[in-house]
Amino acid sequence: MLTPATVGLAFAAALAFGFHSQGPIWLTFLVGAVTSLSVIGLGMLVASFTRTVSQAFVVANFPMAMMMFFSGSIYPLPKVTLFSAGGQTVGLYDILPPTHAVAALNKILVLGAGFNELGYELGALCILSAVYFTLGAWLFKRIHLG
Repeated sequence: MLTPATVGLAFAAALAFGFHSQGPIWLTFLVGAVTSLSVIGLGMLVASFTRTVSQAFVVANFPMAMMMFFSGSIYPLPKVTLFSAGGQTVGLYDILPPTHAVAALNKILVLGAGFNELGYELGALCILSAVYFTLGAWLFKRIHLG
């Protein structure tokens, strides 16, 4: 899971091996924090459809694997374009928040992008995280608490 703590640990390990970030580190923590909201939302969605922790553990492997393998974090994926709008292409994997987090982190750490150059990635990440988190909280409350 991409949290501010894991971003910090990963960055500390990278520094130990000689990596030098081209962009502001605080921005990577922002991306990690926003992404963690989507992962928490997905966890609440999984918890909504399971009755025990053991069931949730087993069921959560599928969506987490989808987010991991289809976000481009493990290996680059070919762009499967669905449509273009406002100068941006929207791809098949863009419904997964980590896709935008990976793109944002690459722009920050490798290309030296700042806050102003991440409008699309941060906007998409915030919207998707809000949708995942809101849907997860609503469904969990309705099924388990309501």
